[in-house]
Amino acid sequence: MARARIVRIFVRAVLSLVGLLVAAVLAWAFSSRNLPDLKLWHTVDLPSQFTADEIDAMSGLEDYLAREDKLFAEVQTYVYDRIAASDQLDFNRYQRGSATDPTRWPQDYNRSYQLEPSTAPRCGALMVHGLSDSPYSMRTLAGLFQQSGCYVLALRMPGHGTIPGGLLHAGWDDWRAAVALGAAAVRTRIGESVPLLLVGYSNGGALTLGHALAALDDKELVPADALMLFSPMIGVTPLSRLADLGNRLTALSYFEKFAWLDVLPEYDPYKYNSFTKNAGYQTFLITRELRERLRALEAADRLAEIPPVLAFQSLVDATVSMPAVVDELFGRLRTPGSDLVLFDLNRTSSLAPFLKLDHRQFVENLLAGPALGYDLTLIGNLDSDSPAVVERRRRPGSDEIEKQTLDVSWPDSVYSLSHLAIVFPPDDPFYGTEEASMAAGVLNLGSITLRGEKGVTSVPVANFVRMRHNPFFDYLADRVRADLETFIAR
Repeated sequence: MARARIVRIFVRAVLSLVGLLVAAVLAWAFSSRNLPDLKLWHTVDLPSQFTADEIDAMSGLEDYLAREDKLFAEVQTYVYDRIAASDQLDFNRYQRGSATDPTRWPQDYNRSYQLEPSTAPRCGALMVHGLSDSPYSMRTLAGLFQQSGCYVLALRMPGHGTIPGGLLHAGWDDWRAAVALGAAAVRTRIGESVPLLLVGYSNGGALTLGHALAALDDKELVPADALMLFSPMIGVTPLSRLADLGNRLTALSYFEKFAWLDVLPEYDPYKYNSFTKNAGYQTFLITRELRERLRALEAADRLAEIPPVLAFQSLVDATVSMPAVVDELFGRLRTPGSDLVLFDLNRTSSLAPFLKLDHRQFVENLLAGPALGYDLTLIGNLDSDSPAVVERRRRPGSDEIEKQTLDVSWPDSVYSLSHLAIVFPPDDPFYGTEEASMAAGVLNLGSITLRGEKGVTSVPVANFVRMRHNPFFDYLADRVRADLETFIAR
């Protein structure tokens, strides 16, 4: 009797939890109907979007780029040519000739591109952009690699660079297949005698690392000789797992907006502002796969097989988990030549009293804790009273902290970098300083300053507060060049 009663209580508890979950999902679905109206770029299905199966069947990069040509022609036909009069706005990226139309410039950096060195390649680099992003984010880095004598392929991932609706169904298996194709294409171009580097930003960091780890076991994949990662997506919020809930509801037109986390104006020429739940769920799948592979390599005592990694990460990051980069990845690395560069907060900022996070204890533990298996660099204030910046560097296995004052200071009113900022220099015409955009004659998204009443703008004000460029990019570029020379010399 007692056992039957316990079973009944357990079943009722489970049913109650299921009922609460269903109720929560339905409430979420109904609340999504309050999102702004969906536009063509949210709902159009472009016939030439391609999947992993199709990529696997391609003979090489030429097929991939030819399919991309068709896809971008469809964007013109299905979106630009059909845009409603009410959407013909000067800051709509899909209004032909607008201030943010990416096709108005000589090169559309939403598309894949290749850079050739002036001589025989000293190395090759596959560069992979972030989620909802485009190959534009790799533009400056690609130039650095080219100047160092490398062949560069900046590859657009499926679902990106076209319309936000492209991320309704694109998945990490599609991106993984594209990375595999791209790595093979770079290796074919440079030959077998020079090093191949995988370079990833944000989600691209997860994809390139995932490829490198998979290639340790799958001999059909082209292995990497080294990796460079920027704000790499090694871990994300656990809530990303919930993004898959209720996907079947979106098949009903009544709940079509439930497929979206954000529906925003598309004023950025190289990055979607609207964001799908599917994209968020894919981040969960990618990072789960990474953790499983890293833990399996650790259990098999094979961590030393991972190629050397150079990574740059802001200490505060609202998109990816900074601790995951430090603990899940670098805490396991056993490969000589792996470096982690962390950008600290501005600890003299007048906004410091208003900051919720400062990670002081986290930093102190890294600098003064047990010996590290990698080279750690912290870029931060010289002291608590100075905006001047110093490099604090702890070598692998050492307790000593090397200090070098840099010829740069924190800009006024800047309290930290951000996930977005790492790869963009101050002179980037779209995400850099106001002076940079004025010189280029384009809309600057990196220095927009808004003042007024709250709740009035159609875009969250926080989108404009977020740092868009890296004031310490020259330092980053020097480290990239130095490590690149080291990798090539090996």
